[in-house]
Amino acid sequence: MLRAMEKIKKAGLKNAVFIPELAGDLSEWFEDGEADGIYLNFSDPLPKNYWYKRRLTYRDRLKSYFRVLKQEGTVTFKTDNTDLFNWSVLEIVAANLKILDITRDLHADPEKNASNIETEYEAKYSGLGEKIKRVVIGRI
Repeated sequence: MLRAMEKIKKAGLKNAVFIPELAGDLSEWFEDGEADGIYLNFSDPLPKNYWYKRRLTYRDRLKSYFRVLKQEGTVTFKTDNTDLFNWSVLEIVAANLKILDITRDLHADPEKNASNIETEYEAKYSGLGEKIKRVVIGRI
């Protein structure tokens, strides 16, 4: 997190927030409707079945994000983990949210990749041949 914060500072960005803990309820950090978007980049898949409620793409957690997002706000989720991605898509549907855009190979689609901000982790694993999956989520 420190390296990311240093990069944000160096770039002079004023619209990024780092939450240095498991952010259970974003309402503790943001007012309702304050945020434009939330990016979940390569989060821990927490592979054990009993951890599913702690995943950042669990249905109740997904719904909670929309309390702090503006009406047109979106959640963007990227991962190289196919199992987590497939599970997350089912959670989006279960949360009664809308899939605005989805790809299972982000870097193979120049149009979808044009607005992508590539993380170091993403560059490393896509360079090793991993397909990067992305879904953009909005309200129904």
